[in-house]
Amino acid sequence: MSEPDSGGPSGTDSKDKPDFEAVPREAEKFIFLAECAKLQTSGTLWTKEQDVVGQTRALQMAAAQRILILSTPPQVDLDKLKAAVQNNTDFFVNLAHPTANLFFRSPMRAADSRQLIFSVPEKLFRVQRRQSFRLAMKGNYSLTVDFQSPTDTAQKTTKRVLDLSDTGMAFLISNSEEAIFQKGLILKNFHFILNKQNLTMEAEVRYSKPMGREAKDFSKVGVKFVSISQEDAWFVASYVLAENRRLVSNSI
Repeated sequence: MSEPDSGGPSGTDSKDKPDFEAVPREAEKFIFLAECAKLQTSGTLWTKEQDVVGQTRALQMAAAQRILILSTPPQVDLDKLKAAVQNNTDFFVNLAHPTANLFFRSPMRAADSRQLIFSVPEKLFRVQRRQSFRLAMKGNYSLTVDFQSPTDTAQKTTKRVLDLSDTGMAFLISNSEEAIFQKGLILKNFHFILNKQNLTMEAEVRYSKPMGREAKDFSKVGVKFVSISQEDAWFVASYVLAENRRLVSNSI
């Protein structure tokens, strides 16, 4: 019984791309952005090389002028933003609409210490709204995790990771193991290496379910990180967000 294919490494493999859905209608695009402005939803903006990354908030949508106004990230050098305006640099923006994560690509029209002005983007993309960003381990991404065996504490077991978020991960098991990984089980000495950094914590099983047609002999176990240091939690979150930004930059 062989594990399902992870979609071998390739720099331009479509499996490396997020599951975007383009907002199909112009009116729907304006509604989404207007709702973000009304709710002043939070978001992130960045350049492709991520030399500029900052937290922002939607402030105003002016449909007649076709502009979207965002708050200026306080942690970003204003001179860099003004230089980006002069150079017509494309920015990538993520806004956390209540029903979807919205993404677009657009050059900035103007910047000052309080606000950034963007043209309404030609295209708006959405991804299913999640509490945490998730990075699928496919294409260029590969990760394994090892932990103390739940059935033999003297042994270590190693599993292939399916996806990683800032708060947990999912890994692959055989269907015959599903009864072992019950909700609430604490996995001890939970260890993986991320971007050359060793991370060790405990993890709590949140669910176990069959993979279905895509891998009928296997099941997926989702876990939440527990007993994780603040430094390690920050490191995982930073990695997942940075890689998601990179994937977005190469996809829209």
